[in-house]
Amino acid sequence: MESNIYNMTIPMYENKLPEIYENVLVTFIEHKDTHIEAKLLEYDNINAMMVYGDATRRKRVYDWKREVPLNKPTIAQVEQIIDNNYVQVSTLCFIDKKKDPKELALELMKPFNDNKILVNNIKKLCRTIEIDFNDFWKNIIYKIDKQRREDDNNESLFDIFNNNTELVKNILNENYPTLTEKIITELEKQINNKVFKIQSKINIITKKDINNTIKVIDFLKSQNSWLDSIKYDSGSNYIFESSSEVSNENNHNELFNFLKNNSIKYDVEVRRI
Repeated sequence: MESNIYNMTIPMYENKLPEIYENVLVTFIEHKDTHIEAKLLEYDNINAMMVYGDATRRKRVYDWKREVPLNKPTIAQVEQIIDNNYVQVSTLCFIDKKKDPKELALELMKPFNDNKILVNNIKKLCRTIEIDFNDFWKNIIYKIDKQRREDDNNESLFDIFNNNTELVKNILNENYPTLTEKIITELEKQINNKVFKIQSKINIITKKDINNTIKVIDFLKSQNSWLDSIKYDSGSNYIFESSSEVSNENNHNELFNFLKNNSIKYDVEVRRI
């Protein structure tokens, strides 16, 4: 079992609360009479709510469960800080953008996908250097994030960490003076080994009940932590996406083989596209 010193046990950010107009990653968890309850995924113990009018510009919605699905990571913008563990969010601000919706969704999700990559990079670094991950995150990444917020910089933490050598080196010197050069060398190795996305497209057909497809997709998400996302494409096609930092083609092959071998159990038909 992996030592706890290399596992993340602290919040992603030092700030307990997000800032107003900050983009946040949420999951909506309950449709109520007046609003939708949500949880922030990158802040500890912070709940959120969104009034129905901040979800769509449509005058009439027949199915809110379809309009705002539950338990799916979604980008929202913070509109108001209600108290020290409750904020109001909106998705309305992303609707009228001129960009293609799929292109916009990828752009908005990038900083959060980058955070996953950064966490995995730092874990790898800390194992190699043999230092505590959580101490490193507090001493280095929290300070980078603080500078990012002060500068009102919209770059992801991952991009700032990789593209601002002097800033990172100065913070490292303040906190790990005897290890700075060793850490920089290891970071350069990681940067040179560029991270890329791995995708596979799988056709999943159910002749009886679409819930069978939903169940199998939810199960795959829960059992494969290396998966970044499972996106609906078109027809009965789904795109399975992951990062080369934490997965490989063999992971995708094994996932497909699992689906194929358990197709009768889940009452679906599958084929690789």
